[in-house]
Amino acid sequence: MLENQTLCSLFLRSVDAGGEQIALRDKDSECSWKDYGERVRRLARGWQTVGVKPHEPVALMMKNAPEFNVVDTSLLHAGAVPFSVAVTDPAERIANLMEVSGSRFIVVDAAAIERAIAVAKTSNFDVSIVIAGENDTYQGLSLETVAAAGANLSQEPWRHVNPEDDATLIFTSGSTGTPKAVKLSHRAIVLSLRNTNRIAPVSSGGHVLSYLPLSHIAERFMSHYLSLAFGVTVTSVPTPGELYDTLRAVEPSRFFSVPRVYEKLVAQIRATAAGNQLLADALARSGRWVRAEQEGKTLTSDEQVQWNSDLETLAPIRVALGLHRTEYRGVATAPSSPDILESMSAVGLPVGNIWGMSEAIMCTMNPPERLKLNTVGVFLDDVEHRVAEDGELLIRGVNLFSGYMGDTQGLAGALDGEGWFHTGDLGSIDSDGYLSIVGRKKEIMITATGKNVAPAAIEAALREASPLVSYAMVVAEGRRYVTALIALDEDAVSEFAIAQGLAGPFSSLIRSPEVVQEVEKTVERVNRTLQKAESVRNWHLPDTPWIPGSDEITPTMKLRRNSIMSSYEDVIDALYA
Repeated sequence: MLENQTLCSLFLRSVDAGGEQIALRDKDSECSWKDYGERVRRLARGWQTVGVKPHEPVALMMKNAPEFNVVDTSLLHAGAVPFSVAVTDPAERIANLMEVSGSRFIVVDAAAIERAIAVAKTSNFDVSIVIAGENDTYQGLSLETVAAAGANLSQEPWRHVNPEDDATLIFTSGSTGTPKAVKLSHRAIVLSLRNTNRIAPVSSGGHVLSYLPLSHIAERFMSHYLSLAFGVTVTSVPTPGELYDTLRAVEPSRFFSVPRVYEKLVAQIRATAAGNQLLADALARSGRWVRAEQEGKTLTSDEQVQWNSDLETLAPIRVALGLHRTEYRGVATAPSSPDILESMSAVGLPVGNIWGMSEAIMCTMNPPERLKLNTVGVFLDDVEHRVAEDGELLIRGVNLFSGYMGDTQGLAGALDGEGWFHTGDLGSIDSDGYLSIVGRKKEIMITATGKNVAPAAIEAALREASPLVSYAMVVAEGRRYVTALIALDEDAVSEFAIAQGLAGPFSSLIRSPEVVQEVEKTVERVNRTLQKAESVRNWHLPDTPWIPGSDEITPTMKLRRNSIMSSYEDVIDALYA
């Protein structure tokens, strides 16, 4: 059905089918498919009129909002290559990304105009700023001007877009080095959508949320592109703090997130169950059924009846979370704790791990009807794969990128002699075809005593072990033993302080004996689950929270290891003194 299609042709099909049904919404506005289609057509014609050329990258500095979807889709229809930058990034970094891409235009929310002006001043070339939204301070090109320029034109530039044209650029996270601009074609995205739908079918009339950074392929794929292809409604959530209320209000049909969000949802589940013995007992029993099933045991008919009864008892928790209507729930971008996934399954909301990357979009998914919680699922159709002798995963297939922007060798320069892309991830494939990720090849640490340590698993265990822990970064390379920087969650610390009768700023609360003791207990619990060489011998609590988009954390909630090692060099040395 989706072969030889582009995101443009899929969108126009969704417009025809959707009509007056709601396509885009947020707390302040709604847009029907008919209106969405009309705005896209006018803007697509207008972009060419104001100077945007076919195949030209255009930067978007926009929050998650219906306006983003309209602008991005209109640029696709103009034959351009829209890509997102994080508004929280320094102007110098954004200017660098634009220079790498060759973008001459940047579309910005009115609230971000000052940052855009700073980017333009920092750039080594002329940058045209296009403002989305009302603005009284900057006299420049607006979306309304672009739309007006295309209102009376008849050309249809989208008819010239073909599957091999680039649809977007995704900049690698830069967590371990300089970001690269990954070119993703319409073909790679559309066929990944097709193969995703084969494993976890998208129901008509569905509803998804858009709230993760749009500069990452995960959010673009799971909300924006999914909507273009299958006509699902997208509700935008502009700030992370609004997510949980929006979940309850919208009751989406599909939900995708990062591990940290599921960790907070499980904290809510456990807190609710702790206050009700009936729920607590049902959750505990259901957890046992989940573990038995994951171990390959066949439940008796009586056990299955009891499990179904427990899941019915737990229904109010699913409703309270706003996830009771979800047909599919996924997690990716970082390792997920098996205990967190088990807890989600126990409450009746099983979550499937996914594996992919900027250069390969969707590689694996867990089929909803046969999850293996300790794996990232089975490979999608058309994704060739093998494990190299050193354990690295190699990929070939329709989901691969088209190369890096500015690299004259194109995709061929990124592949080995047999056409394999070396992912940098280490993994193993079981007899049922399920993939397990061990860690990153470059991140495996070797201690001074010669022991191999995979930091991601230890970091995930620390995060899951206590709601106080927001992020953790393990240090071990060339050192005598393992240590960790453990960044605490500001909201969780505040709640803990109130319960303990403590007061003061975050920097003083984390030094209080009560908080320090709680972290000590957390580390001790985690160490009991680890091998001796992996156990955390010493640790430090940073004075300020680590937040997405900061020097420590990427917008997609990955650790910026090099930056952290540099910033905390003296602290780390002291942990080994």
